[in-house]
Amino acid sequence: MSKSRAIVLPLPAELDIANADQVHADLVAVIDQGYATVVADLSGTSFCDCAGVAALLAAGNHAASAGAQLRIAVRAKPVLRVFELTGLPLALPVYPSSRAALHEPAAGTRPQRGNPAGGASPVAAASCLRQSGAGESAPQPHRRQCP
Repeated sequence: MSKSRAIVLPLPAELDIANADQVHADLVAVIDQGYATVVADLSGTSFCDCAGVAALLAAGNHAASAGAQLRIAVRAKPVLRVFELTGLPLALPVYPSSRAALHEPAAGTRPQRGNPAGGASPVAAASCLRQSGAGESAPQPHRRQCP
């Protein structure tokens, strides 16, 4: 199947632990249909917790391994703040609208410095760290968790 198509997948008003697994499954299902670009449309999303961020990062990793790109469209300042705090824009391109995500060149990702995942993709790097009890980050590459 040719990877030249793009699709926009609207996400729920809240993306949290209650629906993160379903959102991840929905994104993976769309990615597996062979789209070159999948836009996770959070333009109507007003809340996202760390489980939602982890679901987006995992879907981004799946997209990268499938030769596709996951792009994020988001407007809500509280959601953008969570993304900023977790470093999601380092791994996935973030746009102000689904239209911009579809029509603008890839943007929003920056090269990783000192990749904590030991050479893995930026998505894996952003998703594999957790806080230990002593306050330092400890890699957890096979465990889905809050970044």
